[in-house]
Amino acid sequence: MVMVRPPSDGGRSEGVPRSNSVAIKQPTRTDVIMGTAVLRRTVLRLGLVALFVGATVWTVLARRVIPLGSEPRSTPQKPGAEAWAIRGGEGRTASIWCRNGGLITINELWETIQNAFLQHSFEFSPPLDSDDAADDHWGAIDVGYQPVHPGATEIRPGGISIWASYIDEGRDDGLAEAAVDEIARQLGQEALMARSGRITVEDHIMSSLRAYELEVVHPGDMADRISAVIERFIASRLDGLVYVGGFGIFDVNLHPIAKPH
Repeated sequence: MVMVRPPSDGGRSEGVPRSNSVAIKQPTRTDVIMGTAVLRRTVLRLGLVALFVGATVWTVLARRVIPLGSEPRSTPQKPGAEAWAIRGGEGRTASIWCRNGGLITINELWETIQNAFLQHSFEFSPPLDSDDAADDHWGAIDVGYQPVHPGATEIRPGGISIWASYIDEGRDDGLAEAAVDEIARQLGQEALMARSGRITVEDHIMSSLRAYELEVVHPGDMADRISAVIERFIASRLDGLVYVGGFGIFDVNLHPIAKPH
C-alpha cells in the first residue's frame, strides 16, 4: 500500500491554480481621522499662500497705478490764453517759447529727467507705454516724483504738469499776445525790449512756433530742480526763451535776461 503525502508549506495540489491576491487592510477610524486632519491642514496652507500672493500682487499694482494716499488724477486741463502764466495759489509756473518747430516726445522728456536724477523714481501720466505717450503731438503730461527728504519712498503723483501748444499749426490763437501782455504787467515794458539773442523778448515770443507751459503743484527743492532740467532741455533743443512767473525771463542756459524790479 502506497501512502501519498499531502503538499507541505501551504502548497497546492497539481492542477489547482495558485492565488496571487494580497490581503488589504481596512482603514481604522483612527486612520480616517488622521487623514482628514492632514487634508484640512494642506487646504488651509494652500489658502493662506493664495491669500498672501493675491495681497502682494494687489499692493504692487496699487502702488504703480494709484500711489498710496492719493486719488486717481485725470489728464490736466490746459489753461486758457488769458491765464497762461501766473495763476494764484501755491504753485510755481513757467513757460518756454520756442522758435524751432521741432517735436519733443514724452519718452525724450522722461530720459532727460531720469538721467539727471539717477537715484530717484518718476511716474508719467500718460504711462510711457501707452498710445498717448507715443503721439508726437501730445497735449499734457503729469510728472510724479520722489521727494527728497529722509525716509521718502512714495512717488508724489502729479507734482509737475506740462502742456504743449503747437502755435504754427493754428492752435491756441492769442496765446503769444496774452503772454506779452502778462509780461508787460509783471515785469514792465522794458522786459519785452530786452534782447534774446539778436531779437527782443517780444519778437521772440511773437515768432514762436511752440510753447510749453509748466506748473509745479508743490514748489520746493526737488520740484524746482526737475523743472529747471525740463526748461533747459526744451529751450536748448528748440531755441527757447523761458519765463518763470515772479522770477523773470531766462535764456537757454537759464541765465537771466530780465528780472522783476
